[in-house]
Amino acid sequence: GQEPKQIQIKVKLHASFCDVEAQLLLLEGSAKITSSNFLKALPFFLGNGKFLGNYVITNIDKDYVKTFPNGKIMEMDLTLTLEEYVFELQNELLDKALSYVFN
Repeated sequence: GQEPKQIQIKVKLHASFCDVEAQLLLLEGSAKITSSNFLKALPFFLGNGKFLGNYVITNIDKDYVKTFPNGKIMEMDLTLTLEEYVFELQNELLDKALSYVFN
């Protein structure tokens, strides 16, 4: 089979349009959820609504660009690494179907 696709997305968080620290916590929480046994993958949609598949956040690189005088983050650049995930159940069903056909 083919190797899972990897996608890197660059994201800019800025206090003028979001709560930078809250958004960072949400992304880090999503990364922890997808790396646990609780949930294996999250759906990945482009801004136009096109579904690209299910992906796991495997890495978040952080670059702190600016902070306020009190130390709160004003601007941050992130690079998210996403890896395509194929649900194990689908693979198990395919294996069973193929063994039924060829046996």
